[in-house]
Amino acid sequence: MDESAFKEKAKRAIMRFLSFRDRTEKEVGDKLRKMNLEEDLIGEIISEFKSLGFLNNERFTKQRVRYLAQEHLLGDLRIKADLLAKGVSEEQINDALKELRSELPEEEAIKLIIKRKKRSSSLDRKEEARFARMLRARGFSSSLICESLKHLKEEKTSWQ
Repeated sequence: MDESAFKEKAKRAIMRFLSFRDRTEKEVGDKLRKMNLEEDLIGEIISEFKSLGFLNNERFTKQRVRYLAQEHLLGDLRIKADLLAKGVSEEQINDALKELRSELPEEEAIKLIIKRKKRSSSLDRKEEARFARMLRARGFSSSLICESLKHLKEEKTSWQ
């Protein structure tokens, strides 16, 4: 197979890859590397898809942040880790988080989680520890978790 046919085959594979959801340049590059393409050819294909508007890290970042924060109620730390692993710059992540958190602050997300998962009207030490672990795993900062649980104890019925 000559180089142009191989390039076309790779481009078709990337079109299928992008048809499911937006991807980052890093994800596309990794997919092309698995196909054993040379780096200069990978760069060409990525540039072509960027110029056509099929690849846009900023758009991906905003969509992914919104999805993880609203659908999965994840905290900033977990969202940031997810996006860094996908090759998004820290600056883009911070900008997208700042924009989203003006609409849905982390404190509100914690309230929603607690409201959904709360087993009883009172909060004993065991349940408080369970919430703290759950919220930490979802990527909320320890200080925010402590503050939220403190407010929950003070206002037992306001979050129900």
